[in-house]
Amino acid sequence: MPFIRGTIFRILPILALISLGLVAMAQSGSVGVVRGTVADPSGAVIPNATVHLTNSSSGLDRTVSTDITGQFVFANIPFNPYGLQSQRRDSLR
Repeated sequence: MPFIRGTIFRILPILALISLGLVAMAQSGSVGVVRGTVADPSGAVIPNATVHLTNSSSGLDRTVSTDITGQFVFANIPFNPYGLQSQRRDSLR
């Protein structure tokens, strides 16, 4: 019996590490992040611009606004080809 107990205690940590590795791979393997900066032709960033991400095959359609530094982020995006458009929102006076 001591032989079996010793073997189990040596195998359990290895199985735990393998399981954690598989879970990490499953969570990060099929999605990504799309991030960028919207700027005008002179290189000046454009805050509060609308950025639209689409994929007609999968039906994914998301819209975000840029922050004050002109940056945007789309999280949890499945790996596929996408169309990306930005549009400046002019302030109403």
